[in-house]
Amino acid sequence: MLFTPHILTGAAIGSQIPSFGVVFVLSIISHFCLDLFPHWQYTEGEAFKDKLGKRFVVEALRVAMDTAFVFALLFFFFDSKPDFKYMIFGGLIAVMPDILLFVSWKINLKILKKISHFHEETVHLFGHEKSPNFQGLFWQILFSLIAFSVILFL
Repeated sequence: MLFTPHILTGAAIGSQIPSFGVVFVLSIISHFCLDLFPHWQYTEGEAFKDKLGKRFVVEALRVAMDTAFVFALLFFFFDSKPDFKYMIFGGLIAVMPDILLFVSWKINLKILKKISHFHEETVHLFGHEKSPNFQGLFWQILFSLIAFSVILFL
């Protein structure tokens, strides 16, 4: 899944719960829950498994633009909210499973391999990579709009 729905969902959790511990746990859980639905991936991680090259740089730029966009959105609309620090924390933690997945491709640690296996083989069990593009787009837009609405209106 792109980072935008994950970050917005983590931020929505942080906007409602003023506890770093609870936000941490719920944001991690939210990541895996969102990944159960059909969604777009950057490139199923193949470019990130490669050595530093053109594909890697292009995908890293896509991730950076996605991340910058959503955090700019949060700062623009919500930086004056008293719970903003929990929102940013939740957003960062919500993408942690994907960051750990990337690290597991680069560093051979047993715990990272277990996390990446759970993430790639258990959570992504609905074959979303074979689903029509509109399904991936639909779910990501829906979750992003719901999360943004929670932050905005609750």
